[in-house]
Amino acid sequence: MKRARAIELAESVITRLHTQRDEPPLNVVSELHVFGSFARGATEVGDLDLDFEVDAPSPQWTALARSLPSRSFPRL
Repeated sequence: MKRARAIELAESVITRLHTQRDEPPLNVVSELHVFGSFARGATEVGDLDLDFEVDAPSPQWTALARSLPSRSFPRL
């Protein structure tokens, strides 16, 4: 995917984390890290690699983890 598309996806995740930060399951996310080719500045990236840090394992975290696709983000 083009870097511009990866930026759109990253911005949508950040916006959702910000606007829904008090709602389960996002209320357990304490940090978000971006890594991989996008973080290195590549103009073409295979995917958007994100690492979510949580305050503590909980049923809410399980719900968040299950809601994310295992290979890539869905198209918005």
